[in-house]
Amino acid sequence: IYGFGYGGSGEDIAKALAATTNWQKSSIDPSVIGYDLSTNNLSGFSALPGGSCAVSYIINDASNGNWWTSTENNSQMVWSCWLDSNSPELVFINGNENATGYSVRCISDN
Repeated sequence: IYGFGYGGSGEDIAKALAATTNWQKSSIDPSVIGYDLSTNNLSGFSALPGGSCAVSYIINDASNGNWWTSTENNSQMVWSCWLDSNSPELVFINGNENATGYSVRCISDN
């Protein structure tokens, strides 16, 4: 996502993807999601925090969001991506188990 990094370039694109509401306010670093929510969402993606769940626990807070991607590593593992209110980066994680509960983002062709 070229041009959406904090300050116009770079890989620190989390703030540009995150919605302007619902995220935990935090940090003294202006490049992270939780600092001044009104300056989030330059890309229009409007990512909301959704937490995650696994077999034995649920993490449902306003500090992070986890989403599945459509790319499988193998039949048991897929790529996911993660945003955190204290981080300037979108992190891709290879190897999450399919049994983990993350959010999905549906996009209409219409």
